[in-house]
Amino acid sequence: MTPAGKPRGGSGLSDETRRSLLAKLEAVEAAADRGSRDAALRILDAYLAELDALRRSGRIGAEEYDALYASYSSLLISLGEVPKARATPEPVGPTRPKPQPTRPASPPGQTAPGPGGDGGAMPGRPTR
Repeated sequence: MTPAGKPRGGSGLSDETRRSLLAKLEAVEAAADRGSRDAALRILDAYLAELDALRRSGRIGAEEYDALYASYSSLLISLGEVPKARATPEPVGPTRPKPQPTRPASPPGQTAPGPGGDGGAMPGRPTR
């Protein structure tokens, strides 16, 4: 079994990352050749986790991710499995939290008016 789209030189990946991905693909091939389907599937899970982390962090572009995902996908299909979903890149850099709506502050000892405009009092209960 020879996966198409193995990591190759000239990409945006570091040599270390490229070697890590390549080692995983070679380990999948070796496991499959030994008949160790479960081991091959676990290695493919690790490969996809690493690939997805690279994509989400912005260390790999969409085109290169797609080529490497195709290797994962074809190997998984050859083992009779369905590929997992592709990673969706997350924005790189600081993100701003969504503003929370604010309620006007009530004077000490009073509650803000409830939906009925009655100061939040419950029917049949005295207010303080």
